[in-house]
Amino acid sequence: MPNKHRKTYLGVTAGALLLAAAAGLYLDARQPATDIRNHEIGRDSLGDGRVTAGTDTAPGNAIATTTELAYESPELETGLPKANAIGVNWTQEGDGEAELEVRTNDGDGWSEWSELDGDDRKDGTVEHSAILLTENAERTQYRFALSGNVKLSKPKVFAIDATTGPDPEKKTVIGQMFGGKASAISNPRIYSRSEWGSPEAGGSPRWTPNYHKLQRVMVHHTVSNATNSFSSSAANVRAIWYQHANNNNWGDIGYNYLVDMGGRIFQGRYYNKAHAEANDVEVEGGHTFGYNDRSIGIAALGDFRYDGSSGALRENIGKIAGFKMAPYKLGATARYQDESGRSQYRIGGHRNYTSTTCPGNNLYNVLGTIRNRAQVYRDAYVAQSTWDYGYVSKSSHNVSFRPGQTSDIHIVLRNDGENVWRNEGSPIVRLGTDRPRDRNSKFAATWLAPSRTGTFEDQAGGGDDADIHTVQPGETARFEFTVTAPSTPGTYKEYFRPVADGAGWFYRDIGMHWSLKVLPPGYNYGFVSKSATPATITPGVDTQDVTVRLENTGTESWPVDGALRLGTDRGRDHKSAFVTTAGPDPWISRTRPSAVDSVVGAPGDTAVDPGQVAEFDFTITVPAGLAAGNYKLYVRPVLDGVKWLPEDYGINFPVPVAPQRRTGTWTTRYDGSQTNFQQGTVKRVRLAIANTGRMTWQGSGPDQVRLATSNPKDRSSAFRTEVGEAPDAWLSPNRASAIDGTVTDVDTMTVDTGDTTIEPGQVAFFDIYLKADRPVGTYREYFALVQEGIAWFPDTGYNMYLRVVE
Repeated sequence: MPNKHRKTYLGVTAGALLLAAAAGLYLDARQPATDIRNHEIGRDSLGDGRVTAGTDTAPGNAIATTTELAYESPELETGLPKANAIGVNWTQEGDGEAELEVRTNDGDGWSEWSELDGDDRKDGTVEHSAILLTENAERTQYRFALSGNVKLSKPKVFAIDATTGPDPEKKTVIGQMFGGKASAISNPRIYSRSEWGSPEAGGSPRWTPNYHKLQRVMVHHTVSNATNSFSSSAANVRAIWYQHANNNNWGDIGYNYLVDMGGRIFQGRYYNKAHAEANDVEVEGGHTFGYNDRSIGIAALGDFRYDGSSGALRENIGKIAGFKMAPYKLGATARYQDESGRSQYRIGGHRNYTSTTCPGNNLYNVLGTIRNRAQVYRDAYVAQSTWDYGYVSKSSHNVSFRPGQTSDIHIVLRNDGENVWRNEGSPIVRLGTDRPRDRNSKFAATWLAPSRTGTFEDQAGGGDDADIHTVQPGETARFEFTVTAPSTPGTYKEYFRPVADGAGWFYRDIGMHWSLKVLPPGYNYGFVSKSATPATITPGVDTQDVTVRLENTGTESWPVDGALRLGTDRGRDHKSAFVTTAGPDPWISRTRPSAVDSVVGAPGDTAVDPGQVAEFDFTITVPAGLAAGNYKLYVRPVLDGVKWLPEDYGINFPVPVAPQRRTGTWTTRYDGSQTNFQQGTVKRVRLAIANTGRMTWQGSGPDQVRLATSNPKDRSSAFRTEVGEAPDAWLSPNRASAIDGTVTDVDTMTVDTGDTTIEPGQVAFFDIYLKADRPVGTYREYFALVQEGIAWFPDTGYNMYLRVVE
């Protein structure tokens, strides 16, 4: 029977990868989209294979035996050369056993046969299935070994390519520790379904979640190459998800979590986190048939029948197990009685519940180590939960003040633990210094002690609760204290953490801190505002008046129009191209745009006192000939002759330079009325070209405008004149003339030869001489304008006919 081929393509857009925003996850929008390809390559193919041992009692599209039977399928083309998984599904009847082996061919030869443990069914209503994780499978083949009374039928074989998907480890990701908190005993870093590229990251519409209290943890393995990179591990997770959710028709992946050799933990089965945490329940998966309720299944990515486990794998299986068991106060090394009355470890192997070799001897034999590590984590998480807190709000993160000055700051924290907080009696909850713990702070002049700011004043919100001296779980408290700047200038980070004095420190560290900047005495400043610049600026035409406002945060006054000035920055003191030499706000020099022009709110004051705001005004001019592009002018205050002020706020003005418009309209005047050249004679040609662009033409200097040969550009002209051959010889073989003057009357060709600067709207005069040093004939000579070293003008195709006669 011919194989039936069916392909399924399942993609996730980059936008869909941001589904986790509601859960506090932010993925780089440039992460590649998931693209899972599923190709059904064998359906009802038992009739195409061969029996290699025993007698088949059900020939056709089924195989059966009451004793023993070996069957081998035909070789199947995957149709997906990058396939990383082969799924096999079949229907099985009878009380006998069926062992499945699969191998693949990547184009360089066949792999060894891999014996697969079938996926435990989600429930009792679906067919048997198994999945082999591999790489680059171009062909595959499967075989069954039957024993006892057993019949197989309706086989389906799938090739899955799940290699295309996101890899957040290639780009900084604002991910989450599980539960969105960072802590001293950090909650497990779990890669969300969005991060590993689940096409149904935000839900499980085809398999409604059921929830139960946790009783046990089952450890599995995936019978695959041990993976140690996010991309390969995520590809395997996506393949397992597709096999379970679609080819098995479960609607989602069966495992709750998956862990790779690098210790990465991947969320498997979807669940409603808020519902689970609020009700202390876990979602039911599909990993151990008959025991899926009240359990979580953790699958190790690898084949631990043959491979050894890594320390990171064992550690993080223990960590996620301990984390999940802590809310239920389950002992990770303890035993319990299962539904059959058997004594089982709370953390056990798949084989402890069903007939299977899973999770392989090399992992099963280290479950004792995993239980011990899980117990350590479980104890830490339990301790953390008794005195726990969450951040709500606080005063400004940054404080700037001078030595001896003070600043009042506050923070609001929520009681997320199990114990009541008190601000009198025992134990009292206070804020203590952290990183390192209990250090003496330099800012503690008014505190209860050098390492204690004090306790909370009241419940956040005040009102009738303002005088209550306890904060129940779920309520919030406001801590207020004063910091006093020490004598040593600098930027400090002051870290704090709640402590129940007499009972212990709160376990988690969320990095609560303030950045405290002690300003040096003397000259200093703070950035207040600056004016905007336009969308584009045209060189040689547009200018822009700009303003900077700076606060005097030092201890010395700044005189208006004095030595405190703005200087060019990023490289400091560089000579700016945007200097303005005339007008109402010219620059002081090419490196100093402005001194203090006025005091904001006090225009008559002659000095800017500490705490006042100074205004600096100057004009940006873009020189003609500056290439189009996006420039920035950086400035910073400097006390000329003394020092640059210490802070660098990156004050800058964008200067978006528009492309210059270089156009001209030609008017030609010949000397005399002759139209022919006699060989060896010189002919004068006078050209009047109007500046119809927006830039000024210069007749001298490094960026002057010249008349040049064109068609092709810069060719040497055979009609050029050399020095001594004409009153005004060519500048070079390809440059006929620079600007020789300004045409004041085009009709009479009246020229002011003393003015070679041509403003927009004016007419330039070019005086050129041509020598008929060519054989008799008619020629065409082409010219165009060029601004030397910068750009050619648009070529209008201007040319003249030159007839050489005897």
